[in-house]
Amino acid sequence: MPRRIVQLLLAVLILASLVGGRSLVANVADGSQHVVKPGETLGGIAAQYGLTVDQLAAANGLADPNRLAEGQTLKLPPKPALAQQPAAQQVAPPAAAASAPPPAAAPAAQAAPSTAEYVVQPGDTLSGIAKSLGVSLKALLDANELADPDRLRVGQKLSLPGGTAQAGGQEAVPAGRSNQPGAPAAGSPGAGTAPTVAIDDPNAVLDRLAQQYGIDANLAKALAWIETDGKPVRLDAPGALGYLIVTDKTFDYIQAMLVKRTLDRAVPGDNLEAGVAYVATMLKWGGEDARGLAGFLQGPGSVKANGIRPAIDEQVKRILALRERIKLGSTFTRAAQPAGAPPLAAAPPPPLPTSAQVKPPEPESPATLTARVINAARAVAGSEARIGIAGRNLLTGQRLGVAPDQSFPAASVGKLPLLIEIYRQTFAGSLTLTEPQRADLRAMIVSSDNDAANRLMEQFTTRAVNANLQALGLVGTRLVNPFGLASAGAVSSNVTTPADMNRLLEMLATEQLVSPPASREMRGLLLQSQDGSKLRRGLPADARIAHKSGWYEGVANDVGIISHGQNSYVLSVFVEGITDADTANEVIAVVSQVVYGAWGPPQTSMAPVSSRIVVR
Repeated sequence: MPRRIVQLLLAVLILASLVGGRSLVANVADGSQHVVKPGETLGGIAAQYGLTVDQLAAANGLADPNRLAEGQTLKLPPKPALAQQPAAQQVAPPAAAASAPPPAAAPAAQAAPSTAEYVVQPGDTLSGIAKSLGVSLKALLDANELADPDRLRVGQKLSLPGGTAQAGGQEAVPAGRSNQPGAPAAGSPGAGTAPTVAIDDPNAVLDRLAQQYGIDANLAKALAWIETDGKPVRLDAPGALGYLIVTDKTFDYIQAMLVKRTLDRAVPGDNLEAGVAYVATMLKWGGEDARGLAGFLQGPGSVKANGIRPAIDEQVKRILALRERIKLGSTFTRAAQPAGAPPLAAAPPPPLPTSAQVKPPEPESPATLTARVINAARAVAGSEARIGIAGRNLLTGQRLGVAPDQSFPAASVGKLPLLIEIYRQTFAGSLTLTEPQRADLRAMIVSSDNDAANRLMEQFTTRAVNANLQALGLVGTRLVNPFGLASAGAVSSNVTTPADMNRLLEMLATEQLVSPPASREMRGLLLQSQDGSKLRRGLPADARIAHKSGWYEGVANDVGIISHGQNSYVLSVFVEGITDADTANEVIAVVSQVVYGAWGPPQTSMAPVSSRIVVR
């Protein structure tokens, strides 16, 4: 073959590898080197091989650990366990473009359009989107002509106005722009220079950015100072930003797609903002903190394709544990040290409280919690209603039960076993869902559409659903009749028990139903449930609830996975014999509040039930 043709083919292969985000240079077999892939961070690479950022930077003579380039080869310090560590996998950039490399930085004229778009993700709420994008809820409603803020669909595109007036005359601006006096707006003269960020108090900077991008400030601090065990250091010190460092190419992506203005690597505050913006995107992509952090460290494409690597999983646990320690400690107030001062040696910050200094409250016994729950429920329901409750704390294993094995009308909670059977058949490869079936599946779960559920029931059959329930050991649950036929004067043959539904939710939460990807998809659908009148009612807005409710005259049920930070539990509540729908809903709501107070994050303040929602 002529030499010129060989050269041309080689050039085409190299170009194809770059476009596909894959490097033709593999990590060496002995694990002594690592080639940086798109989306990787220095902290994430260090975690893969059980190293610290400082060790990796020192081994490669990195004068500025804040700069990392795709394709750059890093030497790994000799370590006996390195040979067993998996080579870095190809990773995709953030969730918005998980299968393609981050685009190059857009020209200034395109980086900050006057109107941007946001694509709705599973679990999103309109108020949460408005908060994360820095606009008022009213402005977002008006810009998209939305009459009902509770009705969103995954994939829906929302227009974001460039600036929206809020109460008090303050202008709300998209994330990445500044309300600080003297800071140029994106697209305006001087927008190519990042706003000046004071670093005298690094905690204040992190607090501001965390609020701007809608993430937990303590989590941002744990990521920034993981190598100093949570002790803040100057933001302009080498390596001071810990795992918040991103590669140059991801930095370009963040400028063009997330922050939408030009950032300067030489400005510590810009490095910090890029990391926080990317973490926020990954947390939204992951749906839960642990998976989002894994996506940030390992890359979302790799996590989705291969699962979380053991080394990354350990690092995620370390980060989340540090976040909890920072929460327990008083707010850090250490100012930046003067130039030339020994790092951390002079005026160390107050030590984090130890277990001997701060003792968490003793966990409530199951008997005591059960008594409180049933007393709260009876105070609303009276003595005649039937109430069934099952719950389990997924962190401690503690259980809660009130008539958990008694049979109750399933109502629309029976759509949950149908959902699982549909996914079982689909993921087994026996069929592919049509677009109408997908639409019915979403309507069945999100808006509890009976007609959509009955169409699916005809196609997938109650016989198959019940056989799968038997195989799962859920012998107290069966589906017989179509949905929507039950009434106060008729007996429904669709029945279940609180214990059955709790076990089903537990398997779903731990990704044991069908497959981990299928479990995650089903949880994503349940996160979009539009019924806020029962389990959701009265809980903090940032509590995540993947649930399915059901109701008809005299019956009200709600079962779900409730999580907030590291706290996660499953809860199933069934009420029968209360004809007033609002009272029945309130019974479930007060049970949910009592359990959240026991199993949710400590020192949680919740609004009274009646002040959270108007039941429709």
